[in-house]
Amino acid sequence: MKRQATEKEYQERFWTKVDREKSNTFYSGTRCWEWNDCLTPQGYGQYYYNGKMISIHRYSYFISFGKFDSKLFVLHHCDNKKCVNPNHLFLGTHLENMQDMNKKGRRRDSAGEKNGQNKLTEKQVVKIYEMYHSGDYLQKEIGKIFGVDNATISRIIRGKRWSYLFNKLNK
Repeated sequence: MKRQATEKEYQERFWTKVDREKSNTFYSGTRCWEWNDCLTPQGYGQYYYNGKMISIHRYSYFISFGKFDSKLFVLHHCDNKKCVNPNHLFLGTHLENMQDMNKKGRRRDSAGEKNGQNKLTEKQVVKIYEMYHSGDYLQKEIGKIFGVDNATISRIIRGKRWSYLFNKLNK
């Protein structure tokens, strides 16, 4: 039977997977310490600890500051998903996490080009709006031109996506 690693061994192995010198991301004058191992599809680091996969920033916070309420979130001041620098981490509730996401423009529905998941630029959205309202194009045709699906075009035209821009266009 395989021996269970000690807490000290887990911590030593954890820090071997962290680069404290190469990151170009900073918070409050200090460099991010970036995780260089397993990542989720969303870009968050994971670490095998005590028989299960856990979030790296939660583990870093735990080994740096001690046990904390598991209902709390570990948030990043630096907004760097791979950062485990304890000085860049802080605890918050779900509500505080959502407020932090909004403030930093990371919400999936956050405005325009600030949302890293948007494929379109403001110029393209304006063009989509103009093309549709010219009456010369169907939503399906516009979607093919811009490489997005019909549902995306529909949401833009109805003001459900890029709504801040939609409001400007209707003035």
